[in-house]
Amino acid sequence: MKLKKGLNLGGYLSQCTHNMQHYSTFIGKADIEQIAAWGFDHIRLPIDYEVLEDQEGNPKEEGYRLVHCICDCCRTNKLDVILDLHKAYGYDFNDAGNREKNDLFHNSYLQERFVDLWHRIATEFKNYDNVAFELLNEVVEKENALLWNDLIDKTVTAIRKIDLFVPIIYGGIQWNSASTLKLLKKTGR
Repeated sequence: MKLKKGLNLGGYLSQCTHNMQHYSTFIGKADIEQIAAWGFDHIRLPIDYEVLEDQEGNPKEEGYRLVHCICDCCRTNKLDVILDLHKAYGYDFNDAGNREKNDLFHNSYLQERFVDLWHRIATEFKNYDNVAFELLNEVVEKENALLWNDLIDKTVTAIRKIDLFVPIIYGGIQWNSASTLKLLKKTGR
């Protein structure tokens, strides 16, 4: 997989009104075909957790079907896909610094749920050679690099139990700041 020229599909499955009417009208097969015709080689598909699971963490089959349809359409059009978890239960980059709403790095239940969601995503998409995973959009914390590294390690370990080869993307803290890359721990996986 060579990701050289991509297009982000923000507003489709993330930062949107979460309902099937929106999902079925925002992006369609013709849009994916047009993106390929423009010469792009991949799309980045931001996904809020609400598409894939309910408030209790139960999988939403209709959400997974929707993402499968996009990945299938992209594969048909020779496009790779980055599945980007844009918002996780207990974590939203829009709520930077608000521990009441953003407690992923301090709450073991939220971390377990995050890892479980990625385990389900890896299981669902393990047979796609055109899919990569982006663990979490814009980790906004100004600190917590150690806690983020620990969660990366747990999540990559869970994904690698399902798929040894899927590309996994993650950035540093402070909105994926290049200056924080040095704080990331190499996972070795």
